[in-house]
Amino acid sequence: MKPYSRALYFLLALLITTPVAKAQPSTPRIGDGPAVIDQANPNYIVAPDDQITIKAPQVPELNDRTFRIGTDGAVDLPFVGRIQAGGLKVEALEALLLSKLKETIRNPQVTVMPVMSRNQPVYFVGLFRTPGVYPLTGNRTLLEMLGVVGGVTPNTARRITITRRSEYTAIPLRGGAVDPVRKTSTLEIGLADGAFAIRPEDDVLLAPYDIVSAERSDRIYVLGNVGQPRSIDLGERTALSLSQALAEAGGVTSLATKDRIRVLRQISGTDRRAEIAVDLRGILDGRKPDLYLQADDVVYVPQSKLAILSPRSESGLGSYLPWVFLGLLRR
Repeated sequence: MKPYSRALYFLLALLITTPVAKAQPSTPRIGDGPAVIDQANPNYIVAPDDQITIKAPQVPELNDRTFRIGTDGAVDLPFVGRIQAGGLKVEALEALLLSKLKETIRNPQVTVMPVMSRNQPVYFVGLFRTPGVYPLTGNRTLLEMLGVVGGVTPNTARRITITRRSEYTAIPLRGGAVDPVRKTSTLEIGLADGAFAIRPEDDVLLAPYDIVSAERSDRIYVLGNVGQPRSIDLGERTALSLSQALAEAGGVTSLATKDRIRVLRQISGTDRRAEIAVDLRGILDGRKPDLYLQADDVVYVPQSKLAILSPRSESGLGSYLPWVFLGLLRR
């Protein structure tokens, strides 16, 4: 047998005897198929497209039957009729069914078990570590989902906003605002220091299509003749004085004009800024009150007119004065 024939037979045998690798399952995507729900959780919020199994021994038309919740949150049930189930907790739905059945049945018994749910999305937008669209399977709280997205970034405003569609009920916390026109409810949740620092009472259950957003924190900008021109993150601070902002920017330089500092402040409803003159020297010696800055203020520390003679000034003539005098002496 020729050498190339032996090689061909060897390759054929190898192909026949080598098992074909099974294809790996793809990562589940939003809406890819149903996911099993924790049936023992009475706080589960029933959502559109969920499937529920009802046990009602006295009502054969309902007992051990599975029903799908409509996209509008309603479900048509034999013997009961059409009810709004979307947005209700399991225990609340059971209480609703009991009240309906008590109209015709004595001492009815009802148990509701959610059995399947679509992987519906929840949106994390803004300054999260990994913002994006995530599947919300079963009951997931805000803190649990913060762990999924990696928490917030350090320059995030110390608050998270949750916006929810009205068909999933209003967000059950004080301070929430309802918009009847847009059919949404919103809630701001404060953050302490840290990427996941929310209070236990603020750890709400998320609902499908919730939008969770984190915005950049308010800033103040310090420019001109300071040690380190920079933007200052306000974080949770409700107020920051001019002297504090200058201290965080490394203080004013020896070339600065302390009595003619300017603060440029946005005029509401326009793209223009008002100019506020500030005498830092008067603030520091107690003759004048400190100025409290607002978000987006720009602090500018100008250079003294005499700085042109200073050798430390980049545009000054001080470094040239010895040569000028030397030239005059030579005449």
